[in-house]
Amino acid sequence: KKPEPLIPDCTLCPDGQPILYPERALELVDYGVSTCAGLETLTALMTGGTPTCAGVQLLGGYCGCSVAPAQTCSFCPNGETVPRKDVKLNFFSSLALGGTELSSIANSLTCELMESIITNLPAALFGLDEATYCLSTQFKSNICGCSPDWRQVL
Repeated sequence: KKPEPLIPDCTLCPDGQPILYPERALELVDYGVSTCAGLETLTALMTGGTPTCAGVQLLGGYCGCSVAPAQTCSFCPNGETVPRKDVKLNFFSSLALGGTELSSIANSLTCELMESIITNLPAALFGLDEATYCLSTQFKSNICGCSPDWRQVL
């Protein structure tokens, strides 16, 4: 039997399962990783249950963790998949969720990462109802090539 670790390990997938897309490109310069496999390895060195671990787990859905979407909100107002996946979202100088500073992630956000994160974050984390959360996250989605036709959501 494997001895219990003294410090609980953090896993990229909150349920502890391996990621489905280990070779998926993921440029997190501040963490020194370029694929989901690299992030999974780095995550195992983090302490489980910490804000840093929870922050990194936000990227789990992008890497293929089986996570249940937190809500029905999509990044593009009309529900389409983000057309311009690799566009860097430089309008975040920092990213703080639930009091956790995640600037390392904020500095590396692409449209595809943002789309994945948005569908896996509960609106309540920001103290918002789902409709307000969806509208606020979709506000700048045209940068990613999303249709600017707001009549579909208003």
